[in-house]
Amino acid sequence: MKNYELLNRLDNNIIPIDTYYNKAVIAVQECAKLDEAKEWTDKMSALAYYHKQAGDKTLENYAIRIRHRGQRRMGELLKQFDGRGSYNGNQHTGNIGKKDTTVHSSNSVNTVASSIGLSERQTKESIRFANIPEDKFEEIIESDNIPTKSEIAELGTKEREIKVDKSYKAVSFLGWLRDFKKACDEDDPLYLLSIMDDKQKQKTLATIKELENWFDTFVINCQEQ
Repeated sequence: MKNYELLNRLDNNIIPIDTYYNKAVIAVQECAKLDEAKEWTDKMSALAYYHKQAGDKTLENYAIRIRHRGQRRMGELLKQFDGRGSYNGNQHTGNIGKKDTTVHSSNSVNTVASSIGLSERQTKESIRFANIPEDKFEEIIESDNIPTKSEIAELGTKEREIKVDKSYKAVSFLGWLRDFKKACDEDDPLYLLSIMDDKQKQKTLATIKELENWFDTFVINCQEQ
């Protein structure tokens, strides 16, 4: 096998030589040296061929997408390291909470990044790539006009909606509703009326009407959903 310049830059102890990516690099390098129309006798056909080749961005766009996806994946992996030097793992490794003995820093993301030669700017840029929702990221890089790295990173710096789990409110409300029903079951409404004065009756009636509106809104919208 020939020694190709780009492949010689790879650390073969880290990156297996026979990956699809490396095979693609070899194929593109061969293609870059190839001049299929050089010996053509039909000069008009050769001219049309070169015109098409010069304006075709298919390979270029594929290469840009590969770089962008690689940078996003790098950011996703960097985000799995916390500030205590622990590796949070993922669904594939199952190493959640497992201590990474190679990291001993209060700022482990930067430590890990620098250990593989990433600058602070490259680290921040990769993490910003990873901040973009996956469906949005795929949409923009599959477009005909692929954004630049800086444009994509900018999307990852904008404030995103923070989703907070508010299910505890539903649980709390259901608990209160059960307690309310229990209280109603314990006291007959006619008995309560018999021991209330007029002021208490009016306040109770006003509160019941407010609750009635709330329950009506809940029931109507619950049936529609």
